[in-house]
Amino acid sequence: MKVLFIWHAATDPHNRPLFEAMIRQPGLDLLVLTLPRVEDRQAVWRLSRPIARRDPRSASSYRLVPGRTVWTGHLGHHFYLDLPLHLRRFRPDLIHLAVGEAAMAVSVTSVLASRIFARRAVLLIETV
Repeated sequence: MKVLFIWHAATDPHNRPLFEAMIRQPGLDLLVLTLPRVEDRQAVWRLSRPIARRDPRSASSYRLVPGRTVWTGHLGHHFYLDLPLHLRRFRPDLIHLAVGEAAMAVSVTSVLASRIFARRAVLLIETV
């Protein structure tokens, strides 16, 4: 199964154990699209190039990719310019969008792009 996970907070190294746990399941190909930079009150996290991990037991893998974004510093208003490219190349079965609020620009643009470039994919929107 191919899963595209879109989450701005994946840039933070503390959140990456989630993906390590996910790839313990066999047959999972996970692409995580995230911001190239996130500022917290206590730290700044940057992701300048993709990170790839593979679980030898399950043969599943994930790639953490910094997206090309607009308004990167504004978490509520950013969106990914290269999302259509990732949708066409990766061809996900499931798109998991994790956002703070469903009405954010990243939500709207992700829904539109997924309906145009990945019609068969199931879209899951997780809000906090």
